[in-house]
Amino acid sequence: QNVTGTVPGSVMEIKDNLKRQLTGPVKWVNSVLNIQKMGVNHFIEVGPKNVLKSMVEKIVKDTKIEAVEGLINA
Repeated sequence: QNVTGTVPGSVMEIKDNLKRQLTGPVKWVNSVLNIQKMGVNHFIEVGPKNVLKSMVEKIVKDTKIEAVEGLINA
């Protein structure tokens, strides 16, 4: 979850983190690095702009990163 940058270990942790995400900072770098550590080597951003794609490119190297406007024409 973005408030911790890690994968939650329990339902209670998810609930607590969801509350914290309303007012806490986003730990984007930690989130992306932890996703990569889990073996993900292909990121896909879905949306009208590719803001997250450029942010991920600055954090991880040697990873496929794509941006598509939507899923229907992807």
